[in-house]
Amino acid sequence: MTEAPWENEIDGYSENRSGCHLVIDRDISMGFLRGYVGVPEGHIFYGITDTDGRIRTAPVHKGITYADHINHKNFDSKLWYIGFDAAHVDDLIPFIDEGIGAWSMLPEPLADLMMQQEKENKYLTFKEVHEQVQQLYDFLHKNIKIENNF
Repeated sequence: MTEAPWENEIDGYSENRSGCHLVIDRDISMGFLRGYVGVPEGHIFYGITDTDGRIRTAPVHKGITYADHINHKNFDSKLWYIGFDAAHVDDLIPFIDEGIGAWSMLPEPLADLMMQQEKENKYLTFKEVHEQVQQLYDFLHKNIKIENNF
């Protein structure tokens, strides 16, 4: 039996770059990855909501799903984090999709449909999330240069 990709991946990553903080972390209860870029006060996206049209065009997996402070040991509480996750309807979510019994509470035809859909879901690997975080950083960095006429 081949190992699932998440079994050999690291669970987190953190890098400070040009006043920003790039972070990847794994949801410990479900096993999917999330990617963030923290921006400092004064950045044009500091304080923005995840529904603001200016941020909706960020080139990340399924779009921006988070914009706020994060008060956790691996994050800087002074920064405004903008991020995304890999826990959408067609994403493979490791600790849910491993335990297909999660659908056992549904009526049989619906449970069968959900289990079939899970087989077609794709897991977003650490490498893929890392590339997306880099793209998000580039998007945010490009936009601050435009705003400040650098």
